[in-house]
Amino acid sequence: MDGKPRYDGVSAFLAARGIQVDPDTVQELGDRKDGYFHELIAFDGVRAYGSTVAVIHALSDSGIRAGVISASKNSFAVLAAAGVENLFDVRVDGVVMEDLGLPGKPDP
Repeated sequence: MDGKPRYDGVSAFLAARGIQVDPDTVQELGDRKDGYFHELIAFDGVRAYGSTVAVIHALSDSGIRAGVISASKNSFAVLAAAGVENLFDVRVDGVVMEDLGLPGKPDP
């Protein structure tokens, strides 16, 4: 499912197993999966790579701005769970892409 919009991923996952369901069920399953994901990161958190955090701090200390780009609509939640949501000057993610009408994967 990685690399695809949520509902497309659910549809592809089911289709690969010969399972056909209606669009409402696809949406329900996608929303449920997303809920489980948020529960997991709230419970376990997300571990950032210390070396990457150090590089971003070093860039910032040198006056170099950093941004993060992700097609995921969950990127802020993941960054926050890792405690690094404030490290970046700019975040472009699935939420921003949707707001701007930008296409997602595979042709962002």
